[in-house]
Parts: sequence; structure tokens; C-alpha cells
Amino acid sequence: VVNDHGKLPGVNNLFVTGWIKRGPTGIIGTNIMDAKDTVNSVMKYLEASVPDLGVERQGGRDGLNDHLVASGINAVDWNQFLRIVSAEIDTTRLRSESQPREKILAVSEMLKAGLQNDR
Repeated sequence: VVNDHGKLPGVNNLFVTGWIKRGPTGIIGTNIMDAKDTVNSVMKYLEASVPDLGVERQGGRDGLNDHLVASGINAVDWNQFLRIVSAEIDTTRLRSESQPREKILAVSEMLKAGLQNDR
């Protein structure tokens, strides 16, 4: 997919990372670097083009979180993500002892695992 540091061309808010960004090459470390590059593009895009929503702008993760909350977008935070990972590595989910995790594929199941202690 044609992109500039993960940002798709044109007037849009579309971004890519990983194999769709660079083609089917690389390893986990390559994907991490791609993701960081794309997140940097997302943050620059938000800083340059998001209207003032009455939320004090801050850089980094706080700025993104403020924007998501002000926009009514529910996102999984870091602690919720860690709960999802914990559910995936739960030994009762594994099909064999050599399997490191059983990925959760259904979004509803991921959210259930992530929100488990938030209620």
C-alpha cells in the first residue's frame, strides 16, 4: 500500500503498519519499528488536523487518550491489553504444553477479558 510513514495519501485519516505497509518481509522487531513510525505519523496528524474539542492538548499517549475520550471512542488501555494477554496465556486455554498462547480472535471475547476487573 502506498504510504508516507504509514499515512495513506490524500485527505483522510487512514494509516497502515506491518506487512500491509511494507510488504511480507521482516520479523517481530521490524513490525515494532513500523508501528512506532506509524504511531508517530498518527500523532503528527492529530496535532496538525484535529479541531480543538475543548480538551487540553498534550503530546504523546495522554493527548491521544484525551482525543479518544472527547470523541466518544472506547479504546483498550494498557492495563486492559495486559489482561487480554493474561487470558491468552492462561494454561486452561492452551491446546498443548508447548503452545505459548491461544490468541483470542473474537473482539467481543477480547473486550470481555480486557474489561474483566473494570466493573
